[in-house]
Amino acid sequence: MIDPISAALATVAAKEITSAIIKPIFNLAFQGSKKLTENVRDIFANKFADYVGRQIDRHSHLNTLVFQNPMSLEELYLPLTLSPSMKNSDMKEILVNKFPEKLLQETKRILITDTAGMGKSTLMKYMLIHCIRSNFSVPIFVELRHLSRARTLKVLLEEELNGLDSDNDHKFEQDDLNSVLKKGQFVFFLDGYDEISFVDREEVTKSIKTFIDSFPNNYFIITSRPETALVSFSSFEKYHIRPLKKAESFELIRRYDRNGQRAETLIARLMGKELRSVHEFLVNPLLTTLLYRCFEYKQSLPEKKHVFYRQVFDALYDWHDASKDGYNTREKKSKLDLDSFHRVLKVMGFISTMSGEIEGDKDKVLKWINDAKNLCYGLTFSENAFLEDITQAVPVFARDGLAYKWAHKSLAEYFAAQYICTEGKYQQEDIFKHITQVFQIAKFVNVLDQIYDVDQAAFRKYISLPFARSFIIHREHSYKNMSPLIPAEELELRRSITFGSSYFLARDVNVASNNSPAVEPYVVASVDDDTDLQHQRISIAKISNLKGSIFVIKVLTTNGIIGAILKSKRDPLVRAANIADNTKKPIAIYGLKTKKTIKIDDRTDDITNNNRNFSNITRLLIREMEPTSVSFENCQAFCNSFDDDQSRTSFTEKIMAITKEANK
Repeated sequence: MIDPISAALATVAAKEITSAIIKPIFNLAFQGSKKLTENVRDIFANKFADYVGRQIDRHSHLNTLVFQNPMSLEELYLPLTLSPSMKNSDMKEILVNKFPEKLLQETKRILITDTAGMGKSTLMKYMLIHCIRSNFSVPIFVELRHLSRARTLKVLLEEELNGLDSDNDHKFEQDDLNSVLKKGQFVFFLDGYDEISFVDREEVTKSIKTFIDSFPNNYFIITSRPETALVSFSSFEKYHIRPLKKAESFELIRRYDRNGQRAETLIARLMGKELRSVHEFLVNPLLTTLLYRCFEYKQSLPEKKHVFYRQVFDALYDWHDASKDGYNTREKKSKLDLDSFHRVLKVMGFISTMSGEIEGDKDKVLKWINDAKNLCYGLTFSENAFLEDITQAVPVFARDGLAYKWAHKSLAEYFAAQYICTEGKYQQEDIFKHITQVFQIAKFVNVLDQIYDVDQAAFRKYISLPFARSFIIHREHSYKNMSPLIPAEELELRRSITFGSSYFLARDVNVASNNSPAVEPYVVASVDDDTDLQHQRISIAKISNLKGSIFVIKVLTTNGIIGAILKSKRDPLVRAANIADNTKKPIAIYGLKTKKTIKIDDRTDDITNNNRNFSNITRLLIREMEPTSVSFENCQAFCNSFDDDQSRTSFTEKIMAITKEANK
């Protein structure tokens, strides 16, 4: 529980530090201005200090799915480690146990991308608080989901700084804000790029980029899940959050249990053989948190992610106050039972995930509830009562000022996957076509991951079957008329790892940005039309053993992303690409003198495909890019034998015939 006195003191201290930093900036920004007297400058400086104080107060605690009440960020934060996204980079990992001043001073612009639940927002809040404590600069924290076409970053700042102030004579205006921001010394924490609504994302991206270019003397940190449009921020240094080590996961569990016995019991079981199947959850802070919540509820842990989330929901629905005698489950004002409640949330999750909106004002969320109610035949309840339930009794939503948002985006995706596999079953073909469109599939990886386990028949029909057929076509038409000196098995290996991926060799990639102006346009122009140019779907490795540095670039297409999902599921259609000699000995590439970026494809006259280089290039790709290898034999067998619909029809007819015969 947050200590109100300590929180108040922290806010006061933050305002004092901010005032000390901001006043010289204001004096310099408005030097010689007759419009702004020293008194007015002080008023403006105090407004900025008040704004930062509000941000510190708001973000110094966490709303978690473990505790009923907000908890101190300092109490729960486990130091996370930033790792450079470029493989073999000269940049080092950074443990964020204080504000990373040196990193900001060296780079000024940082992009942190990672998957759901890796702690991006928690990390940003921690850095926000310690930015003030370190006296480094003035922090400005922006949750990017609040931006839209009309509400740009500058408009939002103006609103926040003026607040509810009714003093029209002393309000921040655009020109005032411009003058201050041009002087620099601000750190912009731009959190949750992936949470910007799909409808507004393109325009918001342009406005953010314009803002950054207009005020280059400031520092910028952006967080996001991997997203297509992140290639727009090519000047940013790319990092991801290193997966948790087991010792770190166990420490996080102890913090949630406040070093109680339940944590030790769970850790002891996790260290044994019984729960090895859930070890993959331990690398992720959110899943580790939910794992603890599940164990607290049932003293057992599920192996599949969708069962895992269902158990979390059950625990939230059945949440009781352990501090009171007996078993006091929170009252549900909607009067809906467990399954009915889950049914409504499935529809809401589908609406939210497909639209890319994880929050809305009260009217919008009530509309989601009303739409779900209309679809869930036979259920009668008050929309307002349900809204109160999902923020209090079953806290899958959190209230944030006037907005209501999912407690975590991955919860919405779980319910969306459930909807697609149940109520949405008759529209599955259209849904999967939409999901696998250009620039779409990357947004739905978490959904598809769960559908694979929940409704494998649908996944096989609408995802695996088109994937296998596409690979057969790729194999048939790629790498023809190669040198007869290249062994057939080498051609097969190259075909298997290039399906769904485009590869490039470059001499002049800018290490600081991961995408130099010389390389990025070539990559964008050279890949197929269906390529998803999503950061982290663009992988870069630095190779230093080839007469100077060379960079290998991999860009995944839609089929590449599907292949990665299948690989994570150990599906027989794909496997990890292996080579007999996987040492780190130098791999020679003969005749590579050009400074131009080279696309590795099946051109017979290309240097990467002559008989001296072909095998070495393939091994370089496998060693550095860890590609997915597609099995031609298994794809062919799958396509030839695919008769899921007929098999189910025949099975049903057989059982019905037996039943009919037995009833004669």
